[in-house]
Parts: sequence; structure tokens; C-alpha cells
Amino acid sequence: MIVITPYGMALVSQDLFKMSHGYEEGEKFCLAKYYLYCASIEIGLKAAILAVDCTEAKKKHIFSLRHDLCKVRASFETVYSSIWNNADIEAVEKINPFFKKKGLEYFTPDVRAAAVHGYSEFPEIGHMAAAAQKVNALLVTHKLFIEAKTSDMPRGA
Repeated sequence: MIVITPYGMALVSQDLFKMSHGYEEGEKFCLAKYYLYCASIEIGLKAAILAVDCTEAKKKHIFSLRHDLCKVRASFETVYSSIWNNADIEAVEKINPFFKKKGLEYFTPDVRAAAVHGYSEFPEIGHMAAAAQKVNALLVTHKLFIEAKTSDMPRGA
């Protein structure tokens, strides 16, 4: 049995965000840093969605969003006010086609093509950092959703 909790997801999101700081500023282009920011955003927003009411239906819903950051953001904004400005949204929309196809992890053909063009299709890493920071701040403000509740009734083993 796997138990998904908003708190557990928020911890993972926060850990991914902290890991991104392991790369020095001004280093050469770092695909891993983009991945860490994207994964932190995805899992953090999904934790927030679940925290509203951590039900099996909500778990199925966040799973159905897959790794599409735009869909995750849209779902998040049905229960929360937007936490991002236009620059954050634009950055996430630019990286989303690569992230949702697992390209940042597996260096897929579209990411290889972007590499040939100097990653000009990618947003600036600072914009991704800003978007991820705002998700991390939301998690901290809500104490990592440790007190999230569910309306599902307990079931026997």
C-alpha cells in the first residue's frame, strides 16, 4: 500500500528545491538544475492541491496531470490564488514541453535539438528559480501541509 500525503510531497518538493542550490551561480548551462526546479514546482503544487482534501479522487486527479506543469498550475489555481507573475508563468510555459516529455531527465531528441541551438528555447534559469522559490515559499507558509485533512472515510485492511 502506498500512502501519498501532501506533507510527504511537500518535503520532497522542498528537498528538490534545496538540491538546486548545490550548483554554483554562473556555472555553465546545467540541465539538472532546470529539472530540479521543474520537479520541485510540480510536486509542490500537487501537494497544495491534495492539501485541500486528500482523497483518492484527488490523488487520481493529480496523477492524471502527469508532468504537465501548465495543467498542474491550472488545477492549482482552481483552489488557490495565483502565486506567479507573468515572467514566472512564461518561464514555466517555455520549459514545459521539455519537462512533460521527460526530456530534462533523458536528453530526448527535442532537448538535443535545443542543445544544438544553444538552448535558446529555454527560459533563463533565474526565472525558473523565481517560480520554484514562490512554490517553496507557499509550502513553508502552509507548514508543508502537515495538518492536511481528508474527507474520505477510513477503509478496513
